[in-house]
Amino acid sequence: MKFLATLRRYRHKSKVSLVQLGDMYDLWIGLQKCFVESDPGEFKLVGEKVPCSVVTETNDLQMRDESFTGFEFVKHWIEKTHETNPEVAAAFRDFAGDVDTFFLAGNHDDYLVHDAVYPPDPRGYRNMVFDSLGQTRQREVHDDGLFLEHGHYLDQSNRDGATAGHDMTQLVFDWDFMRSLDPDRRRIWIVGAAARFMEHRQRRPFFLYAMAHTHSPFLCEVSLRQKVAPKS
Repeated sequence: MKFLATLRRYRHKSKVSLVQLGDMYDLWIGLQKCFVESDPGEFKLVGEKVPCSVVTETNDLQMRDESFTGFEFVKHWIEKTHETNPEVAAAFRDFAGDVDTFFLAGNHDDYLVHDAVYPPDPRGYRNMVFDSLGQTRQREVHDDGLFLEHGHYLDQSNRDGATAGHDMTQLVFDWDFMRSLDPDRRRIWIVGAAARFMEHRQRRPFFLYAMAHTHSPFLCEVSLRQKVAPKS
């Protein structure tokens, strides 16, 4: 919240924008999986009703099992997150009202970027809660020489439509030591950034790439060289 307050003080002195790089809500860890394995980039909910645990209004926050649609599941946990962290939610809401703010979807809150989760009424609950922090979720920000995304699309276990990452998250939730077993896959995402550049270099090239999925700060310069096959 102090960071947001500091940025707001400079909004009249220079152009300030904030991009939240995803996973703002954790709708995975300790929670049921409300989607099924599907092709890369797709997102399929588990039928019309799925068994999902919700928190009761008791003092000891006991869990009870009920059946909900994927939308109801997301709605419930977004509300609980806001109720548990009202100051943080208010700070983001106020900040987004004054400063250009973009919220991206990560793998732990990938529900928020897929239309399958939301009711058909475009003026429905999505606008009241998911947009209450100022913006809908989006996959990326690609503008002014920048390309910003959460970065999980390259992770075969955590890409949209993959369920293995959710399963592993539950193991980490139960057995914290497993966090230390996660390998350093930084090179994969450096190659991924280069692949993104090659994908867009003709029509919309960019020169600064940022992502958040690795949860580890790292800054480097990537040089690309094009090899030309010799004439036969």
